[in-house]
Amino acid sequence: MRKRILLLIFSSVLLSLIAFSQEKCGSYKGYLQDEIKKYPEFYKNLEQQNAELEKTNKDFLKNIVREKSTEGKKIIPVVVHVIYNENGEGAITDAEVQYAIDHLNANINGQAYNFLTGTPDVFAASRGELNVEFRLAKLTPKCDNCPPRPTTGIVRVQSELTNLPPEGNNNIIKTLSYWNSYQYLNIWLAADIPGLNGYAQFPWGTMSTDGVVVRTSTFKQGKTITHEVGHWLDLSHTW
Repeated sequence: MRKRILLLIFSSVLLSLIAFSQEKCGSYKGYLQDEIKKYPEFYKNLEQQNAELEKTNKDFLKNIVREKSTEGKKIIPVVVHVIYNENGEGAITDAEVQYAIDHLNANINGQAYNFLTGTPDVFAASRGELNVEFRLAKLTPKCDNCPPRPTTGIVRVQSELTNLPPEGNNNIIKTLSYWNSYQYLNIWLAADIPGLNGYAQFPWGTMSTDGVVVRTSTFKQGKTITHEVGHWLDLSHTW
């Protein structure tokens, strides 16, 4: 899964959503490098975890049975980490999570109801069918002493970190709950990300922080998540 799908025609889908997040997206090339400079100790502490993840993935690839899909569809398993506090801030239902994932898939594949009306004609005419689908995970990660278990693909964690501080390391929220990024797309939901609707890590960064963070209220609308997943797939802002 780590060899991400980088299809440039997807950028036309993203254009219709850029205005929504133009001033409220924290993703930019060099974001991770800037964070590492600001919080070197935090990222140094993740080095061993990153090494273990890489080893686990190599072992997994040695033993995996590869099968070609008859549909040729590329399936990306997703885990949504819902971070909420004791007052219920940041909470979201399973149905609302699925609604957002459904919108993500429609937008990714150029099938959103407002695609033609919200996309300039020059880009709408280039719409392609990517045959990609994001699906909530059905099995938990395998660990040393436990086999995978059935899951909804939604993990809920109670923490005051659902309201991220105005100044500080926002990636600390990812330490509350994490699944192997070699096998899943991690999406973290927070009640408040000061000044932002969301941010994503571009490809080829540290695996233990890989994924997307989105404000819960905008995730429910199914818009910001498409924008940030675009960055996760290595698409940059166009302005």
